[in-house]
Amino acid sequence: MGCLDRELTLLLTDDKTIQQYHQQYLGSSKPTNVMAFPPSFRGDDVLGDVIVSIETAQREAKEAGVRLEERLVYLMIHAVLHLLGYDHDRPGAKTLKMRKMERRLFRHVKGSAKALRSF
Repeated sequence: MGCLDRELTLLLTDDKTIQQYHQQYLGSSKPTNVMAFPPSFRGDDVLGDVIVSIETAQREAKEAGVRLEERLVYLMIHAVLHLLGYDHDRPGAKTLKMRKMERRLFRHVKGSAKALRSF
């Protein structure tokens, strides 16, 4: 996948903080669950930075009827795939490819992709 021996920075935060990042970088005034930033100037050993709102992840996990851990695993997989160039902006082959890889990696990490049906 191209991410062996690469560094990833993870910030677990609240809705207020991720909302500030979301506004600053994407122009949205609402909090989001996860944001991924590719490295802008650091070496090839850096994959990027990921920010996760624990508050949003907790709400989403509750709404989906899954454990917070499962939601966080999914969000991390989702963010890493973005850093590796996967995309889901528009329906089509790229979105299907990303969803398939999310299921594959989730199954690898958790042993089952059952929880993904809720996301």
